[in-house]
Amino acid sequence: MKLSLYNSGEGRVDVDALSLKTPEGRELVDNGEFEAGAERWLFLTDQDLAWHIHEQFVETYFAQGALGLLATAVLLIAAVVVLVPAIRAGRREAAAFAGALAGFLSVGLLGSTVDAPRTAMLFYLGALSAALLVRGADGKRRRRKKRRLVANEDAESVAPTAS
Repeated sequence: MKLSLYNSGEGRVDVDALSLKTPEGRELVDNGEFEAGAERWLFLTDQDLAWHIHEQFVETYFAQGALGLLATAVLLIAAVVVLVPAIRAGRREAAAFAGALAGFLSVGLLGSTVDAPRTAMLFYLGALSAALLVRGADGKRRRRKKRRLVANEDAESVAPTAS
């Protein structure tokens, strides 16, 4: 259940003794008289500018501390170390991952993109996937190239030479 109140700032709103009952008379609101303080109540505001952190790395430091900030930095450095050579090699998926991360981080300069769990998970999984998928694809390409070289060497050694 949600109860919304609006105060334009002209006066004072005092809420006490809230009650909601079923037709049988059973009380549905726990702590309706606020005898236990704010227990069982969640107070929200639509105007969060005064207390909201609007910068991704400051938000990360505030929420996760120095270790969380260091872990985020290590993750981003790992992604860059993997993505830059892949982009230079002409890999389109690496460019797509890099563009997505750059866009996410540029929004994070002036707003917090990791304060909501869904966007935070999207960011961390995207950075991790960029590092793992691009790196894994490089390993597969190397193995295929090595197999081709071995197959070509075997074919050359078996083929009769014309003298």
